[in-house]
Amino acid sequence: GAATLPPTQTDVEADSCTLRALAGGGIAVLHEIGDRTREKTHVTFFDEDFSITSTTKVSSTFLGEVDIACNDADECVFVIELGGPDGFVYYKSNPDGTNTFGPHPFTDHEYDRGPTVTAFADGTFMIISTENDSLMSAKWNIDENGVAAEKDLFAPIRAPGYSGDTDLIATGPYTAKWLYEVYASKAFYTIDVHKNQLKVAESDGSFSVTNESAHTVETSVTLVGVSSDS
Repeated sequence: GAATLPPTQTDVEADSCTLRALAGGGIAVLHEIGDRTREKTHVTFFDEDFSITSTTKVSSTFLGEVDIACNDADECVFVIELGGPDGFVYYKSNPDGTNTFGPHPFTDHEYDRGPTVTAFADGTFMIISTENDSLMSAKWNIDENGVAAEKDLFAPIRAPGYSGDTDLIATGPYTAKWLYEVYASKAFYTIDVHKNQLKVAESDGSFSVTNESAHTVETSVTLVGVSSDS
């Protein structure tokens, strides 16, 4: 059939477009549009017949690196590294444009490289992005209402630096697997990132594990040491 253009599309080149299929049919799209003076970023939802159900402007710059994750209820989170100036926002919406959140800027724009997002079955999301010069990466847990409820820094196996390709998929109810390319070596690594946070407190001869999240998790512990008769 004939191509369907977003309602504000013009003949100005706007060359970035990312899309995800929706479980209920249709497509979620994060795309640039042009207005002869500058690019803008829009989120557009299409139904299964490729008719537009909603479109929303989420930034006034061209796109950098982006990612989209959608759950079985067709709720989607869009993470956007803005092209000018460097910044990082996320936006949550569903196809008809109700129940939206954002676009919401992160308070720490230092972690704005290679944003990735995944959806969990309970209606929550996880975002991971990296920082250029440190050994740390950042993780945000996004709750059912679109609010960034938690932020944690963690050390990956190898620091991604200026990260190359990245991806994030949920592998369990509270666990995601993050794949990233280390810029300096071009090698790929994967690491499991946990939504629930377990805090280990050590003392002489013992330790305790406290679940600091709102989730019930089963925890197994293996003790490794050297036995001595003395």
